[in-house]
Amino acid sequence: MSLPPLSLVEDVPSAFAALAHAALRRQRTPRFRLAFSGGSAGRACLEALVATEFDWSRVDFFLVDERCVPPDHPDSNARSLAEALAETRLRLFGFHPMSCTTGPEAYAAEIAAAGGAFELIQLGLGPDGHTASLFAHSPALEAPAEVLVARNEDPSGNNAHPRLTLTYGAISRGALVVMTAFGAAKHDVLVALHEGADLPAAHVKAPERLLLVDREAAGDLPTVPLAVPFAD
Repeated sequence: MSLPPLSLVEDVPSAFAALAHAALRRQRTPRFRLAFSGGSAGRACLEALVATEFDWSRVDFFLVDERCVPPDHPDSNARSLAEALAETRLRLFGFHPMSCTTGPEAYAAEIAAAGGAFELIQLGLGPDGHTASLFAHSPALEAPAEVLVARNEDPSGNNAHPRLTLTYGAISRGALVVMTAFGAAKHDVLVALHEGADLPAAHVKAPERLLLVDREAAGDLPTVPLAVPFAD
């Protein structure tokens, strides 16, 4: 497996927001199922989207992953993303925080009840090559395709807390999966992936995939202009 070409944009969160608008326009059914990762990239992309005129009443909002911490903990992805949504959260069709207490099966059932797939998934890219909470050499990498959510943790110990995460199988059900990488701190991992390193991010599959990068992240790696695969 490999990553898609690096789509070079001036500002990754703003470009993601534009893609979200395009994905919403092509969606003909009332419900728009959207999944966001935690971390700084997910929050920045969500804040950029919140700053636009988006039809939030159609959005069924899911999490890509969550840390097993109390809901009010500073490391909680649900807390961070809810803060980014602010009052917009009240306008959503639905908001679905992950819970390590109820476990992966309960969250998979919520996904199934919403139709079992997503119109758009935002993924980050860790400096170690993980995406979602799919870490190198971790058990969730081997989850069967029909398993949508798994418990997981980083065997290296570099990423704190046990997690819940969407699996490769769940991510592959995203009509469009957009991985985002910006800033100089992401350059080395992009180089490693470009050279064929066998890292979790390289194994993401979906009908349509994009990798948004800025100049700091891309450095001298080959890039392409952003081409929206479903442009009007």
